[in-house]
Parts: sequence; C-alpha cells; structure tokens
Amino acid sequence: MSQEPAHRATWRLEDFDVGRKLGEGRFGKIYLARESASKVAVALKCLSKEAILALDLHHQLRREIELHMFCRHRNILRMLAYFWDSDRIFLLLDFADEGDLAMRLAKYPRRRMPEVEAREVVRQLCSAVRYLHSHQIMHRDIKPENILFKQGVLKLADFSWAVLLHEYRGTTRRQTLCGTLDYLSPEIVEQSAYERPTDAWSVGVVTYELFEGQPPFDEATYPETCRRISAGAFADPAHASPLAVDFIRQLLRVDIKARMTMDEALQHPWLQDERVSWSVSSMSLHPAAPSVERVLNMSDDDPNSGPPRTLDATATIAGPGDGTATPHNLSDIPLNASPV
Repeated sequence: MSQEPAHRATWRLEDFDVGRKLGEGRFGKIYLARESASKVAVALKCLSKEAILALDLHHQLRREIELHMFCRHRNILRMLAYFWDSDRIFLLLDFADEGDLAMRLAKYPRRRMPEVEAREVVRQLCSAVRYLHSHQIMHRDIKPENILFKQGVLKLADFSWAVLLHEYRGTTRRQTLCGTLDYLSPEIVEQSAYERPTDAWSVGVVTYELFEGQPPFDEATYPETCRRISAGAFADPAHASPLAVDFIRQLLRVDIKARMTMDEALQHPWLQDERVSWSVSSMSLHPAAPSVERVLNMSDDDPNSGPPRTLDATATIAGPGDGTATPHNLSDIPLNASPV
C-alpha cells in the first residue's frame, strides 16, 4: 500500500471514504474517514451551513479554524485542512485512534484511575494548556470528552469555544458563558470577567475526576451545582495522595489570582514525581491506526513552530471552486447554501 500523499489542488468529500460516526456536536457530526488514495484514517467534522447561519455562529467557526490550525504541539490534536460544498463545511482532523478520557475512565472500577497513570495524563494536559496560554489562547471547554489519545499520547481537541484573549476591544478578559457546567469556573458561572485561570480550574476538575470518578461539584440540579462551584465547595478526593490533593486544591481556588498557573502546575511536586515511569500507551483501547503524518507529508509536532503546512507540498486548503482559500483567509468560505 502506498504511503505517499495524493497530489491534488483542492480537497473534496469524494476524496474520502466516510465510515462510522465518531461523535455529534451542536451543529455537526464527526465521522471516521480515510483518504481514498492512501487509505489512511482521519476524522472528518461535518458542519451544517444552515445551522451555523441560524445560530449566528459563523464568526465562532472561523475563529475555531484559525486557532486550531495555528496550534502545533504534541498534546494538541492537529487540524489538517478544511473545505466545503454547497451545504456543509468539513474540518479534516487527525484521527485519535484510542478514544477519549471518558472512555478510559469507564474501563476502571468506579471510574477511578490509578494515581501513577492519572499523573501522566494531567502532566500532558497541563503541557497542552500551557502552550495555548503562551499564545494567548483560552480553550474554555476542557473536559474528558475533549481529551483524546493517539498511539499513547494525549491530544486536547475541540476548539469550538477557543478564543484569543485580546480578540475584542483590546481586553484580556472575557465574559461569555460557555463550556460544560461541571467543568466551569466560578467566574464563568457568575458571568464575571475571566481569563487564563478559567482553563486552570477546568484542569483541576478533570484531575479530581480521575481520582473520584465524578466531578467535585456534581449535584442533582443546575442551581445546586452552580452554588457549589461559586463557593468552591468540594471534599478532598479520598483516593489521592497528599501531593495530588494539594495539586487539586491549588487549581480549584475561587480567587483567580491565587489559582495555580499551568507553568506552576508543571513545576508542582506531584507532577515532578518521577519515581514511577509510566506510559499512556499502556492503556491503548484500539489497535494503532496508520500514521496520518506519514501519508500527508507532515513533520512531528513542534511546539515552537508557526502555523501548520497544508496537507502536502502542492495541495491548497480550499473548497471545490477557485482554490484560493488559505488557513487565514476564512472569509472566502461561502456560508449560503447555494450550489458551488
């Protein structure tokens, strides 16, 4: 089987064999697909133009593409390209062949991950979030379903809610209500101004869940959960070491000025503990998929690099029309559902 990339001027849906559905979001679905020429697995996110227009989300979609395609880090899922037809917009993503963190937790009794494994998961998650914050990007939807794994490596995914800190009015603080309730910070719940520490809070919630099998502020009703989040009221995890408990406490501080940053988190003694060597790959749930990078002629992730290259040396990232769109010229995407 050839492992060389197919050379083409643009990408179309016909270039892929679309398989089973991997997931579903607010206005689109994600499918397992393979590039027809190379037979290499990818994930194809299919978004409805009609839904995007109806919900007035075209600016959010363009932001998602711009920010996600910019990111080049080992622990961030790569967006490879985007293209469109008359009714849909397609985002071509690296395929995370080992599922998500929620799936992994489900394999353990009472969804409790052993601490040595939890530490490595959190270390990689903090590395991904630190990279985003260093580039003034907030993810704003960190949760187990958005933490994927590929060949033993954690991949932070889904940039639907990602935003640049200084995008509007020159401010570094936001007030948009977004994300998933159990993982929201007090400042978002109270609709106050927020910035990078809101992601740190979500990392703390995920860390707690690795030990206890459920988020720390989970309650039967929405108002009760919001009250507990706002007060920062949680019991220390009973199945974590003292260092891990301290790590969680440092992240789940209501005062954003006292909350630990990702730089500080990675220097915390709990994540610095190297007494036990462990690899995430020991928890592989599926056979390894063929390497998308080999077929699409991409190098290994480089956290210091700029925006990613196109799929190969000759392909442009465009719709089935003029072949002029680029990762940072997203206004060329026609959102009206008319024939191209």
